[in-house]
Amino acid sequence: VLNFLASWCEPCAGEMSDLNALYDMLGDQLVVVAVGVEDDDSLLRKFRDKYHVKFPFFHDKHGYAKVRYRLGGYPETFIIDPDGKFVLFPDPENGMTPSLKFIGPRRWSSEEMIQIFQAIFKRNS
Repeated sequence: VLNFLASWCEPCAGEMSDLNALYDMLGDQLVVVAVGVEDDDSLLRKFRDKYHVKFPFFHDKHGYAKVRYRLGGYPETFIIDPDGKFVLFPDPENGMTPSLKFIGPRRWSSEEMIQIFQAIFKRNS
């Protein structure tokens, strides 16, 4: 789970508890990574500390990720498989329509999301 965010983004802050919960529930089966963009180090450190981010948190100081991932809004999240390929992932908040990226917050630790992740793990094992 690759999540792009900014410290000034309220929806980003709102989804941190869900990403932490997802990490707590499935952290032994998946990797959650946050990348701060369009920000400075001190604001991102404060954001990370305020929301008790439990998973790896990086800063894209030079804006490479925004270009590379064609970011259009925050938070923006991608599901990437162990081979580095983007996963077409069903979006429970959009009628289960599969998507390669999610713009806006999601309830990552919802029962539906957990079931989707577990089905993918089972299929790939």
